[in-house]
Amino acid sequence: MIAHPKPLFLLILSAFTAAAAAERAVNLIIAVDRSGSVERAGTAATIRRALTDFVLSDGPKGTPAFVEGRDKIGMGSFGGSWKLDLAPTAQFRTGQPTAAKAIEEMPFGEGVTNTAEGLYQAYVLLSSIADPTALNIIVLLTDGRPNAFTAIFDVAGWCGDGSGKKGYITATIGPSWPPCRRKLRESVAYTRSVFISRSGPPLAT
Repeated sequence: MIAHPKPLFLLILSAFTAAAAAERAVNLIIAVDRSGSVERAGTAATIRRALTDFVLSDGPKGTPAFVEGRDKIGMGSFGGSWKLDLAPTAQFRTGQPTAAKAIEEMPFGEGVTNTAEGLYQAYVLLSSIADPTALNIIVLLTDGRPNAFTAIFDVAGWCGDGSGKKGYITATIGPSWPPCRRKLRESVAYTRSVFISRSGPPLAT
């Protein structure tokens, strides 16, 4: 019989508990997939419970896996775009917002799965802490393969009034695309969907 490995959360909690015993600080950034497929599968509530247990419950030895005032925890969620739900903080139990509140208000159900953006933004957050002596970790939670990506395309000469565009688009390729999107399709040679992510509303054509 093949022995199944321990669940990922349990392995990570074991590592963090060992770090706590050695009094080594932990800087943890959690990137959570909040895409529409998560909501449709009915797993948003399960993820919220798991995150709450992971961040706030005691570790295997009955001691907190993360120590208030020493360890720093940050959380963000991604669908098409990135949302910072909890800026990295050592007051994740008592600060405003608390980690529990950030998890409760995480907005599941946003469209596509832009995993690369989630990992990139988590890395930016972790790098901003700039503490090489700590245990620096990113945890990624996702339910499947990415179907979107972040990029900046030169669409100013192709669309509408010729001005630059901010925001994002998602579209299935087809002959009914307006000229702006057809040109964009040809420029990236992408066979399924195109996604542009920057701060702001969906890209207007």
